[in-house]
Amino acid sequence: MSNSMKNKKVVASCVLSVCLIAMLATTAVSCHGNNDAGESRYNLNPDVSGKVIASNSAPINRLVPQILLDTLSFATCVIIGEVVDDGVVTTTEMLSLTGFSYEMYYTTANIKVLDTIAGEPPSGDIIRYRQGGSPEAPWHTQVKKGETGVFILFYREQIDQYMAAAFEESVWYVDGKNKLTSMSDQPFAAKYDGIDLGILIEDVKEAFALAEEWLNSGT
Repeated sequence: MSNSMKNKKVVASCVLSVCLIAMLATTAVSCHGNNDAGESRYNLNPDVSGKVIASNSAPINRLVPQILLDTLSFATCVIIGEVVDDGVVTTTEMLSLTGFSYEMYYTTANIKVLDTIAGEPPSGDIIRYRQGGSPEAPWHTQVKKGETGVFILFYREQIDQYMAAAFEESVWYVDGKNKLTSMSDQPFAAKYDGIDLGILIEDVKEAFALAEEWLNSGT
């Protein structure tokens, strides 16, 4: 992607973020005004107390997304996938800004692509999904064999692997009844906890299409 295209996407993301924040605020006021959470399409009071978010304790600094669009800004695709193994741990030698050499650990699992919700579909039925850290010391909460989820992904062509576009905020577990549980405890992600998969699909498609429209318009 050229620098000009990247800059356009950043601008589009910023503009859309402001618009969507205003929309979400209006929706929240409307829902709370009804005094009946059952009338909302979202879970307005999710219980996130039991969630363990590995990136919160990882030795890295990152910007935590605040709205769904933040996770889609640089995403290649959004898929529904089934984890087919627990992954293999690999290391990559890194060089710090001060010249210090260290090893970065990754766990790469295979995921079977069940459906592509938005973006460019993967070229194969199985993708390699790279997660920061190892199972013993995760930098990103890691998926396990047999789990099905919605994944917002960024494709790294150099290594032919996909990564979560925004750590835990890019993953939702899907149970046997098509109900969701976010890997994240952030409100915009956890509001889908216990909600039907179809609601998240609708929101992802709408936000992804809006982002692409702004990008293609040359904003």
